[in-house]
Amino acid sequence: MTVEIEVPPNSSASVSLAGQNSGPIEVGSGRHHWSYPYQLPEVTYPPLTLDSTLGELIDSPEAYALVLSIIPQHYPAFMARMQDQTEVTLRQAIYSNPRTEKLGPQIDAALASLKQ
Repeated sequence: MTVEIEVPPNSSASVSLAGQNSGPIEVGSGRHHWSYPYQLPEVTYPPLTLDSTLGELIDSPEAYALVLSIIPQHYPAFMARMQDQTEVTLRQAIYSNPRTEKLGPQIDAALASLKQ
């Protein structure tokens, strides 16, 4: 991580560096530069299921691609109907399809097969 700032003359700044547990650093006017190793915190998400929202599905590129490879077989208009519906669960979205009896179990099995 590299952080570069420039504080205007006759000013000071309080700088908090991402990923550092130390408190804010007080600096005066001028240019300041910090470089340090930074590792993204490990984030674990619950397994995706039919009860996951479309937004959660979109956040998982592998699961999203998998579901999008299945849906058009049963529900060609899915993406057009669900655009901007990120809070809707996958179950709610697919159960508006008349062929749900095949689509739901197929997607559920595909999501369960992913290493999440």
